[in-house]
Parts: sequence; C-alpha cells; structure tokens
Amino acid sequence: MIKKIIKFILLFLAANLLVLVHILWRTNFNNYLNLVNILMLFFVWVVIVNPRQNNFWWAIYALLLADLFNPTPFGLQSVSQIAALLFINWLLLNIFTNRSLTIVLFSGVLTIIVYRFIYLLLLLTNLSVNNQPTINILDSLKIFSAEAIVNSLILGAIYLISSIFVKRLHPEYITVK
Repeated sequence: MIKKIIKFILLFLAANLLVLVHILWRTNFNNYLNLVNILMLFFVWVVIVNPRQNNFWWAIYALLLADLFNPTPFGLQSVSQIAALLFINWLLLNIFTNRSLTIVLFSGVLTIIVYRFIYLLLLLTNLSVNNQPTINILDSLKIFSAEAIVNSLILGAIYLISSIFVKRLHPEYITVK
C-alpha cells in the first residue's frame, strides 16, 4: 500500500515537472525550437515503447494542466493531443506492430499531423461560433508541417538513444514464450 502511494506521488510530481519544463520551453524559445512539443514527444515515446500501457490518465492530467497556461480556449489543445495519442496507440497496437526507426519517425509525423488537424478543426469551429476573424490556414499548415518534421526527428533521436537501454530495435532480444 505504501509503495503504491509513493509511486503515485512520484508520478504526480513527474507529470507536474514535465508540464513545467514544457511551459518553460515554449515561453523561452522562439522559431524552430518553439516547435518542439515536449509533452507530445514524451507521451508518444511512452506509447511507442509500451503501447499496452494504461497510463493515459497521466497524459490526460498533464495535457489538461498544460492547457491551462495556453492562450487558446481551454480544451482545444488537450482534446486534440489526447485524440492523437489514442489514435497512434491504436495504430501501434493493430497496424504498425514493428518498432523500426521508420515506424517511429512515421508515428511521430502522423501524431503531430492528426493532433494539428483536430486542433485546427476545433479552432476554426470555435472562431466561427464566436464570430471572430479566421486564421490564415496556409501559414498555419506551413508551421504545422515544420512542427511535425522537427518533432519526429527529435522523437527518432530519442528512440535511438533509448533503444540502447530498452533494446527494442534488436530482434535477437525478443523471446518467444
């Protein structure tokens, strides 16, 4: 019982620290460094390493907490990110069962594309309901595609570094039971 409480407290502190690092990163950098989405990188990496995990509650908590500090209406980013994480988890469990670097890079790009597509749809819906001026979709698509490329390359580098420890890229470590 005590171990579960300590584990819960440590995960709670880690989620809060992750949100703090994400917010500090987004506010202190600009241009292409600002495109790095630390929360999505971390949770996509967790989904890639262990797609059968049940820690989506921590992702929901962290994404909702980070959404509190976002200038867009509350829930647009967090709902989009959660939907993208659930989608990529489903893809990794049912379609992309291989964990090669190509699949990791494709998963990173696809996650950001799905996240930004849902976000753009929700944002345009919100703007049209509130009779606010629309955004420039072409500029947004350029930024979103640069974000997808930057995040997928960083995700690939993180996965390559972590594969040394996790040993997912080496099929000789897979044992048949």
